[in-house]
Amino acid sequence: METRNVKKGQTVLFVLLISAVVAVIGLSMSKKTVVETKINSDEELLKQAFNSAESGIDYYLKTGETTYESEDKKQKAEIIRTSISAGNNYVFEELTLDSRKGILWLAAHDSNGNVDEANGYNGGSLNITVKDGDNNDFVGAIEVDYYYRDADGKIKVTRKGYNLKNSNLISGFESVSDSFVSGFQTNGTPLLITIMPLGRSAWITIDSASDFPDQGELITSVGKAGDVSTSPVSRKVKLSNKFKFPFFMLEAVTAGGQITN
Repeated sequence: METRNVKKGQTVLFVLLISAVVAVIGLSMSKKTVVETKINSDEELLKQAFNSAESGIDYYLKTGETTYESEDKKQKAEIIRTSISAGNNYVFEELTLDSRKGILWLAAHDSNGNVDEANGYNGGSLNITVKDGDNNDFVGAIEVDYYYRDADGKIKVTRKGYNLKNSNLISGFESVSDSFVSGFQTNGTPLLITIMPLGRSAWITIDSASDFPDQGELITSVGKAGDVSTSPVSRKVKLSNKFKFPFFMLEAVTAGGQITN
């Protein structure tokens, strides 16, 4: 009887141990499943928040409204607008590609994005500094187009070319020993200036004693998803929305010629 009871006790203990191991494994798997489900849920909410932010920007560009909400009320976006300030030392935000034009507005714009010639850059001389893609001195040529309104009310353009670091890349361009042009003279009512690197892409900076006008606006959209009223998941999307000019019009104008209003 004692031997039989001992065997029964051992069997019960073995069953309990096995049950405990199975329970631990089960709880571990359950916890893992919950964690994976939460991760998948968070990733989905982040995607929804990102889509909300992008939808908010599209909605703002179409309507001018700074608050976006989806039809099902589950996605929202708030738009924050800040001016792209140029100051008196404007660094082009992106690398200007070879044979492409970087543009700096010298005339201001009103709240509707229309050119406001009464405000903006006051005129004087400009300094143009050019660096290559590795931020070294630029060895190549640049073409500078300066657009202005003259005393007779006509819009004209002055074009100049420079071979920087005595590169002698283009015949007829002025040879400059440095990688910058100092004292570029403006006249009339300044409208805009374009810089085109030739031979390689470039980082371009334009500075002057006078401030340049704002170049557009930076749009920041904060998209929200999930429980948008209490604890939403959020993502930010930013868009640099600069004032634009149709470049085909720039190409159509000859040096000293007139542009149609």
